Amino acid sequence: MAVTLEMIHEDLEMLKREIAEMKKIIFSEPELREEIISRVKEARERMKTEYVTHEEMMNEFDVE
Repeated sequence: MAVTLEMIHEDLEMLKREIAEMKKIIFSEPELREEIISRVKEARERMKTEYVTHEEMMNEFDVE
């Protein structure tokens, strides 16, 4: 499957919308904030050592 700029653009726009929604939830529920910050820090450290393919990422998030 060839990846086009349009596909990348659509994926980025989808991610921007999802991140905006996540930010709303995080800031509206302060009790989740500390746990989320901790998990993000953990994920950032893990990302430095583990890589996944585009297909694995799409499967993980049920995106076709």
